[in-house]
Amino acid sequence: MRPLGVAIGLCLAVAACGGGSGSGSLGSAWFSGGGREAQAETEVAVLDPTVPVTALRGAVLEPALRGAILRVEGVAPSLGYHSATLRLRGPDADGRVLAEMRAVPPATPVSGRSAGQALTAAVFVPRDVLDQVDQFDINAASGAITLRP
Repeated sequence: MRPLGVAIGLCLAVAACGGGSGSGSLGSAWFSGGGREAQAETEVAVLDPTVPVTALRGAVLEPALRGAILRVEGVAPSLGYHSATLRLRGPDADGRVLAEMRAVPPATPVSGRSAGQALTAAVFVPRDVLDQVDQFDINAASGAITLRP
């Protein structure tokens, strides 16, 4: 019975360590341009409930183990917006990564004061990708920020 428990534990550990495309990092697989990634992006675009945030307050590239964390703060269009994300593309031939900060709107409109509701989104950028990047161009519905590593 004990060897079976060890085998099951090892299987669970290996399954938990699998990265995959939904791991929340900006891995080099995102930039390969392969057909599988392009197809998945098309399917997500149809089902994507997010909208661009109104404006950006700031962006910072924070050092991390084996890379950096791109952290962006934006302003929601109104109360109730949540689950802010960064949609990234690149780096292109010029070393630019294009990013757009987006958030999920509330299911039902929320009344109240909306000015200044801050949202934060972040993504890990591995060192091998960061070495190819000259600048991050981060966009919102109105305004943009350019950040150089």
